[in-house]
Amino acid sequence: MLKRVRPTIPLDRDSTGRFLPLIITVMVLLATLLLTGAMLLTHALSRWQDGLDGHASVQVMPLDERARPLSERVDAALVVLRASPLVANAEPVSTEAMGVLLSPWLGEGALPEDLPVPAMIDVTLKEPASNVQPLADQLKTVAGATLDDHGSWLG
Repeated sequence: MLKRVRPTIPLDRDSTGRFLPLIITVMVLLATLLLTGAMLLTHALSRWQDGLDGHASVQVMPLDERARPLSERVDAALVVLRASPLVANAEPVSTEAMGVLLSPWLGEGALPEDLPVPAMIDVTLKEPASNVQPLADQLKTVAGATLDDHGSWLG
């Protein structure tokens, strides 16, 4: 004789219990989607951080007519950067690339001639976690030049 085993959760007594498997399925689906989204976001953030690690930017501001021309000051900053033992590579950002970077705010097309756009230099460091304060101090000899360490953004 077979003995009937009573279920742990008596769903057969209530008519609303038949929806419980559907609710559990939906909750598992939502949890899976949330976990997948969190993993994708973590991966994207990690790629963004890896792209910034070991890089810095130098901004050379346009100054008034009494200062040396911007192109000369950019060349002077490049000399300082390329002579530093901390720097693996230093390249100025082209005017076209600056136009692309500023296009969300200024619209498409060439930058206006009378717009005082700073010159940017992309710097690749030899050691990603290196202290760039000595390099920033050396750049103070170039008027209007400032070093932006991307490590501070990562912190």
